[in-house]
Amino acid sequence: MIQKYTETFFLLGDSSDELQDMLDVVLQEMTNIGLNLNPSKSFSSHFSGSTPVDSVGFDPVPDYATFNNFGLCAKKLLGSLLSLWRKIGVLKSFLFPALQFVMRTGQFKKEDWSLLDDAIRHAVKEVLFLPEHAANEYVYGHTKSGCVGLPISAEESDLNRVDSAFKLLTSLDHRPCLEEFTGFCFPTN
Repeated sequence: MIQKYTETFFLLGDSSDELQDMLDVVLQEMTNIGLNLNPSKSFSSHFSGSTPVDSVGFDPVPDYATFNNFGLCAKKLLGSLLSLWRKIGVLKSFLFPALQFVMRTGQFKKEDWSLLDDAIRHAVKEVLFLPEHAANEYVYGHTKSGCVGLPISAEESDLNRVDSAFKLLTSLDHRPCLEEFTGFCFPTN
């Protein structure tokens, strides 16, 4: 079980039976201290990497055939029936981390990520009922200063690519694949 906020719990398990057992324990412990679960504010997600059969799910590592699927995924998350703050939280907790591998491997250009940023910023402002001309600093600023705190994908992609290249170039692993990538032959002291 993961507790992210005082009133929010995430139960993670390998099977529905395991999740039900954990939910029963949480329910019993909450009842013991006089608290109740609110079913109208509860939901479940299925994270298997395959298409869910009987549950509503979000695949954290989908096969992105086109770059537009990132924007469609963000639009679905922001158009869900979750509360405003949960929509933003889910976007930051699930969508942006799912983009990390694609960013690290440089599969798309910075211009593509900028277009995604524009689309997400527009959708977030719409969800938060902000005018389109509202300052972007509110969307991208740090949460400690009362802002939303969304990452900027174009900047994140640059940082991820630089980090991946640094790790590759400073690795002590001098196998031929590294030499092929860099075009250099590093001495093996």
